[in-house]
Amino acid sequence: MASAGAVVDRISALPDDLLHSILTLVREATAVTRTAALSRRWRRVWIHAQQLDLLDSKLKRGAVPGHFVGFVDWVLAQRGETGMGSLNINMSRDNTGASPSPESVNEWLRYATQHVARSFRLELPCPSYEWLLLDEVDDDDVPAVVLPDHGRMTYMKLSLSPQNMFQLPVAAGAKYEALTVLRLWRATFFGAGRTLGDFVSSCCPRLRRLEIHSPKGMPLLRLRSEALRVLMLSSAEDLRTLDVTTPNLASFKLENCFGDDGGDGGEVVRIAAPRLQEIVVNQYSRPVLDIHGLTSVRRLSHLTLNMHAQYYAPAMDVGFWLLEHCPNADNVDVWLQHSRVTEGVVDLMTSESEGAAPFANVRAMEMVVRAHEFPEDHLVASISALLLRCPRLRSLDIWIPDPDKPIVIVSSHTPTCMVGSREVELPGWKEQITTAALPFPAATAHETASRHAAFFLAVELLVGSEPATGKDDGEETARGALPDDLLHSILTLVREATAVTRTAALSRRWRRVWIHAQQLDLLDSKLKRGAVPGHFVGFVDWVLAQRGEAGMASLNINMSGYKTRASPSPESVNEWLRYAMQHVANSFRLHLPWPYERSPSGEVVEDDEPVVVLPDSGRIISIKLYLPCRNRLQLPVAAGAKYEALTELRLWRATFYGAVRTLGDFVSSCCPCLRKLEIFSPKGLPLLVLRFKTLQELSLYSAEDLRILDVTAPNLVVFKLENCFGDDGGDGDELVRIAAPRLQEIAIDHWLHSRRPVLDIHDLTSVRRLSHLQLNMHGQYYAPAMDVGFWLLEHCPSADQVDVWLRHSRVTEGGKIVDLMTSEGSATFANVRTMDMTVMVDRFPEDHLVASISAVPPSEMLAHLDS
Repeated sequence: MASAGAVVDRISALPDDLLHSILTLVREATAVTRTAALSRRWRRVWIHAQQLDLLDSKLKRGAVPGHFVGFVDWVLAQRGETGMGSLNINMSRDNTGASPSPESVNEWLRYATQHVARSFRLELPCPSYEWLLLDEVDDDDVPAVVLPDHGRMTYMKLSLSPQNMFQLPVAAGAKYEALTVLRLWRATFFGAGRTLGDFVSSCCPRLRRLEIHSPKGMPLLRLRSEALRVLMLSSAEDLRTLDVTTPNLASFKLENCFGDDGGDGGEVVRIAAPRLQEIVVNQYSRPVLDIHGLTSVRRLSHLTLNMHAQYYAPAMDVGFWLLEHCPNADNVDVWLQHSRVTEGVVDLMTSESEGAAPFANVRAMEMVVRAHEFPEDHLVASISALLLRCPRLRSLDIWIPDPDKPIVIVSSHTPTCMVGSREVELPGWKEQITTAALPFPAATAHETASRHAAFFLAVELLVGSEPATGKDDGEETARGALPDDLLHSILTLVREATAVTRTAALSRRWRRVWIHAQQLDLLDSKLKRGAVPGHFVGFVDWVLAQRGEAGMASLNINMSGYKTRASPSPESVNEWLRYAMQHVANSFRLHLPWPYERSPSGEVVEDDEPVVVLPDSGRIISIKLYLPCRNRLQLPVAAGAKYEALTELRLWRATFYGAVRTLGDFVSSCCPCLRKLEIFSPKGLPLLVLRFKTLQELSLYSAEDLRILDVTAPNLVVFKLENCFGDDGGDGDELVRIAAPRLQEIAIDHWLHSRRPVLDIHDLTSVRRLSHLQLNMHGQYYAPAMDVGFWLLEHCPSADQVDVWLRHSRVTEGGKIVDLMTSEGSATFANVRTMDMTVMVDRFPEDHLVASISAVPPSEMLAHLDS
């Protein structure tokens, strides 16, 4: 280690522009001001920081009231007349239970308007109980927050406390010449000397965007502005008249204004904006609408349509008024809600009524349907009645959120049928979101009937409703008359087997149609909790038996087991595998339940345990098998076994004890086109030897029994190895031998405190990216015998993108350690340009964290660091 006398104050030697860049990066004021302790030169450097965030979230809960206010006052006083780019003062958390006095807020406003050039944000705490009780304010009794007469910033957002009246500048010469964005939240204008409309129109000549949220005491807003492009007004419950003349306004948003009691009927919205392109309206009730020049509007958003089956009440509904009066709107976003109003309604399905006027140019519609609010016989009637008014519709997304069912997203964007499905992890529960697309042909009268019949059948099946059938056997429904390609599109869209098989009840023609479905998902998640064990297994057997020799594109059998806690027998699983290998062309996914009574760790599966057997041949492209560890997986032993088309193989929890054919031999000999191999948590796999030309990606996770990995793959591009060889350090004979001259990415996550395996990886000069590298450091030291990350960094000279996890290591004795701050450990990672670093801060002793980060040998070319 270097002597104390040789220590160089490198921080003080940094150039000015780099010091200011560091302060701009940090921003948060408590951290910025602490830099004064770094060196003599830094004592006043922080005062010139161009961006500051003063956040009460950095206070501990229960801090002394007034502490944060005093800190803000001190910071601004220390800066004096120094200008800055942006200032953010945020008291949203209100940790101390105290709000700043109007006098303090006024001082902050005066400072900001004089010294901030670009952006100023002020967020004060909102005591909600006082706000809710605030119906009227006497301006003589309420302290005022006063906006100064002049400001030079371009952006200002004020989130105020409603108990303080907000006073706008009253001087005739007041000006905010550069202001382009103004956002006001919870401003109280009772008895204001100058109205907001007058201030904006007279004092803000360049204002392009105005947002007003939850104002109080603002019954009238009159705006006259040449520059305004965006106007947003929400929760203005005191508002009675909105009068806007803005020749360049492009977007107008009005949400939940005029109160929720319908007002007295005298509410008026008067807009003159000949260039208006977008209107966003979400209203409790409809005011008098006097909006000129609606022919320019192309998009309508957040329209709430209140429907009672096929009926709506014109006097109550803003959404339908806008749909009828914006003839060129082609993109519409609506919320469909159930209405209990049955008087003074219009029937959208009759040609004689007012409701017959079509929404002629609507081509794209996004619809959110609160399905659980609708009576069952109203849901499809409401959607259908609306869509029949849109003869040119080509793109339709319907979101159906239901508290008791998965969210369903039904889409129709293109003439071809597309389907996707994914699982989304939410806090505390799991939700499956299904996205599907239906073809939307050109809208002749016959095709319109066909497409709606198909669409609503799909919606009913996806949300789990029983599909409607014909009145009697002699009457074919419109659904029964759908063409074959559309029937198969619906089955492809729905996929889930219980819904697909229900289509047999639709008509005589549909009784066997489902058998030809090309994509099937058989999911035990559709069972009720506590269902009879074996019920789902029998259902799968029945479905496959009914299909007979019919081929299919993809099959997914998923048994999470959390509802029945029952696993299928190996005999049943083997029958499913034989069926899939013979009849599935593209993708087969089998997910068997994890046993609830787990075997002790390291327990060997005996020869008499049940065996899952992979057939000798298959024409499939992708196989994903998620197996229970208590069943051995037997790979094909026949000399002529072949999976000619297989390009992707994923094996999870496969057990290979006593296997006749090794996994490496099967893959190398039987899968000539395999490009991607993923193995997760295998058992009984001490040796994996792979030899073939086509493999491009190899991923191996949690292979604790593995001792030797030997891979020769000339086209391998990605290699991932995570938590293998066990976590006890092994016996020192673990070996990783890789020959892959085209390798570009390596991702290795090694067990902490475990000895590094012998790494024999040839020709690492092609590697450009290193991912998931664990760097285990003890201050500025690391143990070479234990660490894979530093070995790879040193032996991959062309790596320019690195993703590391920095962890604290307790290893300081019992082996050689390297000091990264000395010449022995000073080799730089020469070509690294981008580094993403995740630091396990809570694991580091306080005096080790900065030492570890700063000791990582930097590259002179490093251009980007995320930490």
